[in-house]
Amino acid sequence: MLFVRIFKLLVATAFCINLVLLLLALASPYYNPKYVWLPALFGLFFKVFLLAHLFFILIFLIGRLKRLFIFSLCILLFCVPSLSQTIGFRIWGNGQFGSGQLKLMTYNVNNFNFYRDTASLALIMEAVSGQEPDIVCFQEYITTPAVLGKVVSMLKKLGYNYYYEYTTEIIRPHNHVGQAVFSKIPFYNVQPIPFKNTSNGAFSADFPYQGDTFRLFNVHFQSIALDSYQLKIPVSFRDFRSLQKDYYGAFFVKLRDAFRKRSYQALKVKEYTKNSPYKVIVCGDFNDTPGSFIYRQLTEKLNDTFLKTNFGLGSTYAGKIPLQRIDYVLTDPGIKYRNTKVVHVEGSDHFPVVSTFSLH
Repeated sequence: MLFVRIFKLLVATAFCINLVLLLLALASPYYNPKYVWLPALFGLFFKVFLLAHLFFILIFLIGRLKRLFIFSLCILLFCVPSLSQTIGFRIWGNGQFGSGQLKLMTYNVNNFNFYRDTASLALIMEAVSGQEPDIVCFQEYITTPAVLGKVVSMLKKLGYNYYYEYTTEIIRPHNHVGQAVFSKIPFYNVQPIPFKNTSNGAFSADFPYQGDTFRLFNVHFQSIALDSYQLKIPVSFRDFRSLQKDYYGAFFVKLRDAFRKRSYQALKVKEYTKNSPYKVIVCGDFNDTPGSFIYRQLTEKLNDTFLKTNFGLGSTYAGKIPLQRIDYVLTDPGIKYRNTKVVHVEGSDHFPVVSTFSLH
């Protein structure tokens, strides 16, 4: 009898803790991290808290705890908006819509793994040639004498005769990092969008096509830039003892600063999109989930093409944190989208996202 009471107390305590965390995660899109950043932290783990909540619903059902079961189902209704932004529920694509369609790829190439394995350059080029997009937007695009010549040469052979490289950080002479766009169709009016105190950045370019024009934004919002030891989750007492004294302080400071910088960057890009005289496409690495403040801001008037054309999570991050969709293609309501897919290929710690659309 005592054991049963203790068990019920533990379950109730765990349920209450998870409920609070779930509600904080649901509040994440509505609070600017510049002013209140903790909800953004819990928003990263929305799927974890939701799965735990579903587990408690199952426990209440099996235990015939009717009131708690109904209460938990009511809470689940509050999760529907966030769930609809996290998971695509469209089983069938939009089909063909005639000629004049364009294919866009956005790809964080992780500096072509220049500091680790240069073989990934070939894999990345293989992914591009395999998908045959008309336009390719790169993030974490490194330009060194060793890499630059190969990349430009390979892409020109594939028909990408027009390109622009935007440097956001000079690591050392002849070693630059930033973003780039390579295109089979000409573009003009390239406009850098600098972000202060960071190596991240964005730029826009205007693409005339079949009597119309669209403005493409290639963005790379603030990375958290955690060190390798900060990515290790402590699982034993020895792990905790081996951590540096300032581990947790430095860890949360990096998270807080990244959330705040991303909010500033996203609002700046949003302002540029509002002032565009043309239809807008925003693509790139947001470094944040669909349950975030920056995602809500940028999708207020733009369509998330993955959600509109796909089913599933659409995970784009291939690193140590699984099941994260942080790379996006957002389009103006005046642009018709046919399909957006995540291409699961090796070569980087991100998967490329490929979207097909038409201006008419």
